[in-house]
Amino acid sequence: MNNQEFETYYKNNFGYFRNCIFNITKDKQLSEDIVQDTFEKLWLKKDDIRTNANNLCLTISKNLAYNHIKHLNIEKDYKPYINYSIDHQYCLEQKEFKKIIENHYQN
Repeated sequence: MNNQEFETYYKNNFGYFRNCIFNITKDKQLSEDIVQDTFEKLWLKKDDIRTNANNLCLTISKNLAYNHIKHLNIEKDYKPYINYSIDHQYCLEQKEFKKIIENHYQN
């Protein structure tokens, strides 16, 4: 696929792939970002593409969408632990700071 063919393919198919990914993500901006990333990956492989790129493009974009959703689920599952860790660290820092100030004024 040469540069002109890629540009034409991009213009003709971006909306289709965005809509396909929107059905997965339910987020227009995220869908556009994923399809943009897909076309970036496709651009890097454009010289190797000898047949219709639709299947490759759809597979890449779906995988990116599913990976993003998995990542969000992992963040959601571990968020309470992260917040606890941050809160716990903050409390320790506050206690240490209080001790330093108390020691300073006692001396």
